[in-house]
Amino acid sequence: MLDAGSDPTPEGKLGVTPVDTLVTASRGMPNISRDAVAFEITARDTETEVEIVVSRASGSARSREIGRLNLAPNASQKFVDEDVPEHERFVSYRVEANGFSAVKTKYIVLEKYGPGIVALGPNSQKCRPFSINKKAKDEKGRTVPRYECDLELTGMGSHHLDLYVAASVELPPKIRGFEIDAEHTELDFQLSSYDENHAVCLIETDEECYFDFSAKLGGKEDAQPFRIHVTALDVPPTGASSEFDRLVLSNRAAARKEQANARVDPVSCRAANLEEWIVDDPEHSYRPLILGPDYLDSWCKPDWEADPIISARELPIDPRPERGPGTAPDEFLTARRRLFDFFKSTQDERSPVASTIKYWEHMRDENFRNALSELLSAYESWLESDFDSAAWSDTVAVHAAQATAGVLESSPYAVLLSPFHPVRLAWQCRAQEILEHALNKERKGCPAASMLNPSAFPDCILLPCRTATGNVDRRPFVAITSSSDYWSVMWSTSAVDRLADTDRRNEVLGTELGIEVDGLASGFSAQQVIRSLDEVSRLVAGRSTLKVGISSDSAGSGSCNDGIDGWCSSQLGKEQDPWAAGGARSLRVTDYREPALQPEQSLIASLTARTDSTVKWFTDDIDSPGNAHDLSIVAHLGTMSQDFGREGIRSAIDPTGLTRWRVRKQLASQNKDFIAESRIGEIPSTVDRNSLSGYMLRCVDIIEQRCRDHFDCYVFAPNMGVLDKVVNHSSYTAVSSSNIDAACFFSPTSKAYMWDYELPSYSRRAGENSGYYLLARESEGMLRAVRSALTILGDPSSVPDESISSMLEEISRRGMPTLKRLTAGGSMSLGEIGMLVALRLLQSDFEHANDRPALLPVRESGQALSFVVPADPFKNQFEDLRVALEKRQGERPDLLVLSLGFQAGEPRNLRITPIEVKARRGTLSAPDRKAALGQAQLFGDFLDRLRKQAAESELWSVAWNSLVATLLDYAFRVYGQLDHFMQQSEWAIQHSAALRALTNGGLAIEIDTKGRLIVIDSTNSSAPADTDRDSFNETIVLSHADAFSLLVGSGETVLNGARNHLLDWNLRPSGMPVEVAPRDPDA
Repeated sequence: MLDAGSDPTPEGKLGVTPVDTLVTASRGMPNISRDAVAFEITARDTETEVEIVVSRASGSARSREIGRLNLAPNASQKFVDEDVPEHERFVSYRVEANGFSAVKTKYIVLEKYGPGIVALGPNSQKCRPFSINKKAKDEKGRTVPRYECDLELTGMGSHHLDLYVAASVELPPKIRGFEIDAEHTELDFQLSSYDENHAVCLIETDEECYFDFSAKLGGKEDAQPFRIHVTALDVPPTGASSEFDRLVLSNRAAARKEQANARVDPVSCRAANLEEWIVDDPEHSYRPLILGPDYLDSWCKPDWEADPIISARELPIDPRPERGPGTAPDEFLTARRRLFDFFKSTQDERSPVASTIKYWEHMRDENFRNALSELLSAYESWLESDFDSAAWSDTVAVHAAQATAGVLESSPYAVLLSPFHPVRLAWQCRAQEILEHALNKERKGCPAASMLNPSAFPDCILLPCRTATGNVDRRPFVAITSSSDYWSVMWSTSAVDRLADTDRRNEVLGTELGIEVDGLASGFSAQQVIRSLDEVSRLVAGRSTLKVGISSDSAGSGSCNDGIDGWCSSQLGKEQDPWAAGGARSLRVTDYREPALQPEQSLIASLTARTDSTVKWFTDDIDSPGNAHDLSIVAHLGTMSQDFGREGIRSAIDPTGLTRWRVRKQLASQNKDFIAESRIGEIPSTVDRNSLSGYMLRCVDIIEQRCRDHFDCYVFAPNMGVLDKVVNHSSYTAVSSSNIDAACFFSPTSKAYMWDYELPSYSRRAGENSGYYLLARESEGMLRAVRSALTILGDPSSVPDESISSMLEEISRRGMPTLKRLTAGGSMSLGEIGMLVALRLLQSDFEHANDRPALLPVRESGQALSFVVPADPFKNQFEDLRVALEKRQGERPDLLVLSLGFQAGEPRNLRITPIEVKARRGTLSAPDRKAALGQAQLFGDFLDRLRKQAAESELWSVAWNSLVATLLDYAFRVYGQLDHFMQQSEWAIQHSAALRALTNGGLAIEIDTKGRLIVIDSTNSSAPADTDRDSFNETIVLSHADAFSLLVGSGETVLNGARNHLLDWNLRPSGMPVEVAPRDPDA
């Protein structure tokens, strides 16, 4: 009775998204716009038209209605207020509708804002806008009304200060800082304008300080004083190896809404010395330098005019070009001198090292940009007129000593391109420019900043080396990843075996030089080892002793030993093991690696003592009989039979020129374990030829195309023999490799299947890329778990074990990370069985001996290629992007359908459709069905927002292209294992063409925001359904019996019915013809 007159609780939610803002609301600050307010209103949870009421208030005044609009179900509409009142604080808006919770949002509109200026910091934790202090005093003690605001920043040191201003505001060229350090120093800081509404300043802060300036407001003659009070929170600085690394770290932290106080801590090394010496002599330092293995004994500043060699050993045959023709053109040297003058002008007395130069600051200067364009243009002309000389510009050749003589070998095994090589310099300038722009101009830190790949431009080079006869031997080199974001390491294709030998590899390249390489693959991280041990110890929880084997077929970096130490310290011993008194858990390690990779005896003794003798560490030979393990860790899975060949595939290059996607092709003509990886790129046709990216990419193109007659691919095979041997002695096998992708493990290995895996996510630093894979050997327990899950759908008693094994193999081959959950039992197992049902409904190509047509054929009439990929392996990328874009995490659909449309053999369209799958013992209720569909729809909305953000930002366009390229690359690699696709010569060509069409802008992408839903429940009959009542059947409901027939029978009736009712279910790109299947009267 008491509640009879109360209003019903609102059930719906309105979405209000600011548009056309300079800054979106954060840290308690309102949205900031120029001269009007605009936001997009959505109302998803409704089936009828909604009347929206918009009210407005200035400051703390009461709201007044200013507009109404009618919103259709599941639609959005833009509301614009161009008559914003004058305000000293902010203007607030209230958006409401019957049955919906009201939404409030605040704005500062600069042209109507009293102070006319808003001060913000990208790392600010709290912001208070300017307000007038009528009692303020000037330096002479006179009362002067002054606008004051407060900022809290993360840590002392350098920070960006953003000033957003009305167009009528006239800012000074500098602001003055007071008490910015312990000596209470006063210092002026330069203000730089991005545009008429945004200026930025790099300031230095102490724990508490303030900054003063005066500005003319609204055309007034007298300048108005302003003061910004800054408080620096005690946040420890994060070490960054370079200015580029700092920008990557800051973008990732901003995207995750974390505090960041990155500070550049340059490493003192010999490469830094070289960088200083290069800047000291712009006239001659472009000339090639040679390093020998004894370079440290001869270390001194080179005489660039005398063909310098830093080694005490003789070089009988100098591979460098002769001095006469090797002289650079005057235009090249003039531009180089102009650029180096900029670098010197910003430093103190010493020449700068590359890692400390703020290229992004220089890129704001039109004179610098012009000089950089002139350098690239001159270098391009030089490459075209005298490639043999230009190819040696700004290089350091690394030579080995001959084994029998005390001289250097005549040809280098590695070539370093210096940070001041025209291509390397242009890459850094462009990379820092877009990183800083996203961080401080767009204020949209991007988690995909680490996708910028400094090691791949150029990706190969053909170096002309002089021989004893005076001829030129053109030697190919390929780029490999190194610890430097500035120096590029190019490795000779004839010296690949040297990479596997740690001592020979690190003879010159190492800590002392400051440029380290890790060979062709890196190993486990400590966290991945801990994850593997946690998972397997959970699976064999009934055993008191966990048996672990460690093997490796190559040397290289990795943290396997650290991971085991960390796990034991947190899980074993009296203090950590709650069951220690009744029967302590223990770990038995059998180490098959070479002694140099094993932990020292003192470390094993320490670990044994810390865990109360529950760890035992043995060494053995991997071929010893009888060694069975619960978990085997392959610390380094290397490659075999490395070679370079020509396969006719090209890498896709992003239009920014800052990242590329190498294409991998399974070689059917050889053992299908062999893979070819593209090493020559194709320049996007959409790049402006007169832009910096255009100049740089043309230089890259000239360099890489010279390699075409020698090779275009790196050919290798993962060492599956080592993996097979390990799998045969273990229930579970963990592998991590930066050189081998997930598709290498999807085919079953000795009845071992992909149990769990995680694709590489956005890493801490640029260029890192390492996934994690856990394989499981087939066991009776697996077969029982699958059979138990099948009993919910039908009677599996007549299903032979071979059919169950076939299902496990199919799941692994499809790249679905479901086996871990499939064998867990209960509703989780049913959910994963439901995934397999959905996959068979959609496509049948991965089934053995079954050529029945499913709803969505992979290849259709040469006009379409359709893939179904799981969303879970990409969860880290999705979550990072979603948090950065929407400030929240969200659920993912189960599947994504990628359908490529072709015209005249070229990919032209891509449609991405999210699909949610639900399997239940009983019937899925209507509200639950609607919520499940909403999960797919919201994900489609997220992808659509991400695509729109990419259109506004270069860094976000890299993120968008990277995400789509990763999905397509994954799909082509997974489907490319199938024999009937592997045998098709055009498969890799279409793979490459799809990625290149994406980067060229020639691929029109459709995001299906309607979503799809596949339900498997206890309904009596299967049928399509329209869950959201929009006159489209986006839902398929399958009965248990029909789902069972798809798994253990032909499922022909179900498939015919689906095709007759749904055709292609609108999964293919718009405008493509639909092939209508013959009508089956029994469907």
